[in-house]
Amino acid sequence: MATKRKHGVLAYWPDRLEYALSHKRTLCGIPVARFLPDVHDLQISYPKVQAALALIQQYDSHRFNRIQRDVRSILLTEEPLDLACWIDALSMCQLSLPFVVAPETQPVDIAAAIVHEATHARLDRLGIVYKEPLRPRIEGICFNAEITFAQRLPEGAAIVERARRQLERPREFWSSANLIERRFMALRHLGCPEWIISGLAWVVRRRAA
Repeated sequence: MATKRKHGVLAYWPDRLEYALSHKRTLCGIPVARFLPDVHDLQISYPKVQAALALIQQYDSHRFNRIQRDVRSILLTEEPLDLACWIDALSMCQLSLPFVVAPETQPVDIAAAIVHEATHARLDRLGIVYKEPLRPRIEGICFNAEITFAQRLPEGAAIVERARRQLERPREFWSSANLIERRFMALRHLGCPEWIISGLAWVVRRRAA
């Protein structure tokens, strides 16, 4: 599953700092970055991302040209929950490193995630804001973009099936409350102390009040 995260003016500075301090390599014309990588990261993640971008370039060159215009960078993160994420304030696509390096993840899976997030980028350029009432429709557009792309591929059937299952999710799945809860799940997965999560939950409730 890929979701979209929008940061405010001050809230995205950790992502900007992480990118600035990251090891970078330009793949198919797009800078790809990884913060404090080990040799395993570099040997597996970069070739997979490059193969994914090459798939898009080969089978959907028009879409690839848009991606080159809209996506300024790709950042590999430790995100354990969302496979990918678009940060419009930075024109950045984030990919989960555990997802990218997993043996079962193929370049076609990464390509589909990039297509999804690049569709968010395209909608942002059109001025479509990722507000709660519009989220199911926006995500539907992005998953349909995955389907359109995957149908061009010799081995895209699994991507098509997976995206169609996502289209069947109830509207409530994309609510702010559910998105926040999934963020807390991700923090727990990373081993964040429960007292910190409780504090963050208190702040969220105060802001919503």
